[in-house]
Amino acid sequence: MVVNYTMKIVMDDELIDTIADRILGLLSQENTKIPQLQAKLKEVDGYINNILDAIQQGLFNASAKKRLDDLEQTKAEIETAIYSEQLQKPEITKEHILCYIERYRKINVNDLESRKRLIDTFVNSIYLYDDKIVFAFNYKDGTKSVSLAELEEELSSDLEGTTPPKELMYEHSYFNAIFV
Repeated sequence: MVVNYTMKIVMDDELIDTIADRILGLLSQENTKIPQLQAKLKEVDGYINNILDAIQQGLFNASAKKRLDDLEQTKAEIETAIYSEQLQKPEITKEHILCYIERYRKINVNDLESRKRLIDTFVNSIYLYDDKIVFAFNYKDGTKSVSLAELEEELSSDLEGTTPPKELMYEHSYFNAIFV
């Protein structure tokens, strides 16, 4: 049942699009160094342009030359720091995120390793109550409650015309809580 509900999420284009947008939002908030470095670079470029304007107006002297050299050196250091930050955390596009999530649409749900990977990626926790099961997925507001009536209906429709399921033992404790 966990695999079925997770696959419903993976197959929901609108939900996957929303998840990708939220991930992009989180990624853009995480690195505060690059915006600070870019602001500093803009400031240094302004100083350089002011000195170049003064030189064009004929106000060239040794102090202006030294200040221009210092600013050019500072600019190069800031650009290097920006490139270094960008290399440490490459830019991820929405298409990258969608491609990553959509590859789970093609997994073989009958393969144990594939099911584990699917659940490890999307399922945060599962809470089992007397009258319902609550799925907490790895995205904001990703909680889904399922009543026992829905559970019985889901299980009976999944098992119609097939042999009884084998008892499965899994390594993860949340699997044990659901399937044992």
